[in-house]
Amino acid sequence: MEYLNENNYDVIFVSEIGSAQHYDKPVILTFDDGWEDVYIHAFPLAKELNMKFCMYVIMDLIGEPGYCSMEQLQEMRDSGLVEIDSHTLSHPRLAEVSVTQATSELIDSKAQLLEKLNIDSTVICYPYGSCNANVLKIARENYTYGLLMDGGVFKYNSNLSDMLAIERIYAMRSMSIDTFKNYCVQSYVSVE
Repeated sequence: MEYLNENNYDVIFVSEIGSAQHYDKPVILTFDDGWEDVYIHAFPLAKELNMKFCMYVIMDLIGEPGYCSMEQLQEMRDSGLVEIDSHTLSHPRLAEVSVTQATSELIDSKAQLLEKLNIDSTVICYPYGSCNANVLKIARENYTYGLLMDGGVFKYNSNLSDMLAIERIYAMRSMSIDTFKNYCVQSYVSVE
């Protein structure tokens, strides 16, 4: 986060991807699963740097040991710096479950976010990046954006096609800052 700040990257929310052409160096920071360490470590730094990030929560794990509580999620949401969206109910590989379960995972997690956090989720972050034609059909009926796992740099185009299959670069905890910098320097998203 400090590197992005010091190097003048424009950190935006996924929901702002339609205006990416208005930024010189747009980047989206995403944190999956709803781990409490995001609240403990990333959120204070985000406040210090006035930097946005996106968080995708597994609804069944909210409040479980190691995961954010409802109160922590509310605080982050209310800060205006954190966009919270769905990462399903239980984190299955959606392409490997029945259509009935995939439907429940996508629709019920969205409903719970609205009920519990007053968030009308527009983004589904597919666990493990796992999706297929059935999952994409369900997502298309309920979400505006969908995030894959480790496919690389998102290819932005002005007609915003393929918004339900947005590619990401997976920055593992073990990734060195030099590798991260290399991804940032080599990544080029053309805005047509």
